[in-house]
Amino acid sequence: PIPALMVETRHCHAVRTRFDGRLLMFKGVKTIISCPDNEEVQHKLILLPPGDIDSIQSNLSSDDRDYLHEIGATLCTHQLTLDYSMWNAQQIIRAVLPNDIDEVTTSFETIGHIAHVNLRESQLDYKQIIGQVVLDKNGPRIKTVVNKMSDIQETFRFFKMEVLAGSDDMRATVRENGCSFTFDFSQVYWNSRLHTEHRRVVDCLTSCDVVCDVFAGVGPFVVPAAKKGCRVYANDLNPTAYQALCENARINRVENRIRAYNLDGREFVKKLVQEIATSQLLGKPATAGCNFQDSSMSPMFSHVVMNLPAVAPQFLDVFKGLF
Repeated sequence: PIPALMVETRHCHAVRTRFDGRLLMFKGVKTIISCPDNEEVQHKLILLPPGDIDSIQSNLSSDDRDYLHEIGATLCTHQLTLDYSMWNAQQIIRAVLPNDIDEVTTSFETIGHIAHVNLRESQLDYKQIIGQVVLDKNGPRIKTVVNKMSDIQETFRFFKMEVLAGSDDMRATVRENGCSFTFDFSQVYWNSRLHTEHRRVVDCLTSCDVVCDVFAGVGPFVVPAAKKGCRVYANDLNPTAYQALCENARINRVENRIRAYNLDGREFVKKLVQEIATSQLLGKPATAGCNFQDSSMSPMFSHVVMNLPAVAPQFLDVFKGLF
């Protein structure tokens, strides 16, 4: 039970104003409720924070006691039942975790229907509970909760994931910068927090530009660039990312402006420059599958995107002597 003030309905607003900051404040619980006793139809209960009625009474100022006496308000108790729906994720996880674990993880990256959390080592013994709470409190939008199990895979650039709660469905669809991207999140690299950087780079381009993306992934740079009117050479070593890139080009109806490759970055640049030179020398597309619909030749790129900060500088030497 918690303490409450039984007040005539006509005085409720005045009492709430007078005792502002001293009433029960709990998400999902109304401060003013009807009296459980049906005979008290002219009265309401104003809920107070948990405490002893005698202590509350003794802590009231003389002015407050006189005011409550004047309006006929009385202190009483009310049996308040709190269920799971009334607690937010942070409150529940804080109650579950031991006191020596200071950090409560409830934030996550959203990838379509997937919530990607980064749990600390101290929280791993409670990972299923944390995952279930995150799922419960963010459904039905979130259907799967995953945790990163390792650092990024060096060759194909993706994290090993484990499903903490929900369905084991890692194929996600994301809307970003006016484009739709579909991919297997467990097999490719995607970071929703980079959407501003993706837009910033694309905003620097004009429809006349020709772009070479050496580490294109599933297409967060090249698809919106192609949609803007650019012609794009896009490459990724990861075969799953390459397949998703081709699919996303089709989904967004820009396949006629993107030529995709599945090669090592250095091999891609060398092959591409050779193809372009041959095309321009012969005056025809570099390959029979050239799909740049507005050109009979393969144009030289005017911009290079290398979105792999850790190692991208190591690939710069490939451009020496190519021009």
